[in-house]
Formats: sequence, C-alpha cells, structure tokens
Amino acid sequence: WLVRRRVHDLPGVFPALSFRKIGVALFASLILTSASQVLSPAALQQGGDSSAAAVARAPTTVERAGSYAWLNGKQRKQYVPLCERIVCPEGFSRVDVAAGSFAAWLRDVPMASSGTPVTTSRSKIVVAGDDPTLAAVVALQPHTRRLLSATNMMLRLRAEYAWSAGDLDGLGFHFACGHLSSWKAWARGIRPLAEGRSVRFAATGIKDDGRPNFCVYLETLFRFASGASLLDDTRPVRDATLAAGDIFLRVDDGGHAVMVLDIATDSRGQIR
Repeated sequence: WLVRRRVHDLPGVFPALSFRKIGVALFASLILTSASQVLSPAALQQGGDSSAAAVARAPTTVERAGSYAWLNGKQRKQYVPLCERIVCPEGFSRVDVAAGSFAAWLRDVPMASSGTPVTTSRSKIVVAGDDPTLAAVVALQPHTRRLLSATNMMLRLRAEYAWSAGDLDGLGFHFACGHLSSWKAWARGIRPLAEGRSVRFAATGIKDDGRPNFCVYLETLFRFASGASLLDDTRPVRDATLAAGDIFLRVDDGGHAVMVLDIATDSRGQIR
C-alpha cells in the first residue's frame, strides 16, 4: 500500500493520504544526500502596503539562494535551482505556486552540478553520477555519518523550509515511540531522555535558538523518527489533487517515502 500525505500550511506538519491509483501523475524522485548546517537564510518576501509599487520585483538568484541556509559562499555563487535543472516535458508548463510557499521553496531547491554522485558524509559513493536512474542531486553539505534515509529527508526539507520562513513556533515531529519533539521546546533547553522504550523530557540543555543548535535538533530527529512516525506528522489527502510537498509513504517491510517536488500541466489538465 502507498499512502499519500500532504503538508499543512503551517510548518511542522506534513503532506497527504490516498489509496487511489495515480494513473497520470509522474514525478521526479531526486536522490538526496546528507544533513548539514551553515548560514542564516534571507527573509521571505514581505507583504507591502497599498502605496507600494504595483509590480513586485522578482528576487535575484543570490536572494533565492539565501533561502537555503546550508549553502556556503561558494555554493551560493554556483546556485542552480531545481526548476532550471529539470526541464518541463514538451507541451507542459509548471503550475503557478504562491510566493513564499513550500511549493515555491521546493521548486528552487539547489542542485549539485551534473554528474554529482550520491555519497555518504564519508564520501562513499552510493549512487554513481552517471547512473541512468539518477536525475539530479540536491546540493547539501553532508554532516551525519550515514546517508539520510528517505524518512529523514522528508523531515529535513520541511524543517529547512520552516527555518527559511522564520516561522518555527509550530515546528515539531514525532519520534517512532510516539513522543512529539518540538523545536520551541528544544530551543528552551528541553531534551529527550531515553528510558528503555520510552522517552521523557527534561531541561538538561542550554537555551539557544541559533542555527547550529537547530542542526543538532534535526540530527536528534533523524535518529528517532521513522516512516511510521510520519503518519503522526502528516494528514491524508482525501481529494483527487496532487501538490508539491505531497509524500507517498510506504510503511510495510522496511518502508520508504518519496516527496513530489514540482508539478507541470498541459492544456488538457494532464500532470507530470
């Protein structure tokens, strides 16, 4: 069974559930590498008042790169967004997405150069750069000592979007044991303490809402989350729509998760 999960508008809650067959929906599953940390991103576009110019200025490439906090200076100069690397099929065009939305953020996620292999943080090649099943690799700085699992990549993308939007109060994910770990509590110094198969929380850490501590928070999530725990962090898709940020989740033998990063449509309403 595949269950499709949808991201809520607020950070911290994920995408959608549907057992229908997805006949026309084709989407690129990009193989994504490990976690990281670095600079604070640029703020998302602010709403203007009625006296402001009628036409908003499109963000520059440098400003778009600033929404991806893990990029270092060199990577920002070499920034190539997903929408420029992955071209639309002939006769299709990308669907409109709202500025500042999760869909817009995913559409601009930074790509590594063509031919980049998928590696662990120890530079062990997992998928060769010329592998015919590999469309592209998201440019991330490895940090953990292993490849990010599919489940962790879902958490990573959603959490990084919340960081870039500067809206972290609602950000939180469940551990496999069912306990919710929120960034707001973590930033106050609240830490999970394992007791057998259970977890309790205590104020054992320092108060810190900075980027390095945020990365440590993510690393902790990566250790204790699972495909099954994504069911607690998402809501079912109950209509026939497909949206960027939707997750197709398999929770049987070993489990797996794939996120829709972008969508194109044609004049007949078919989607890719």
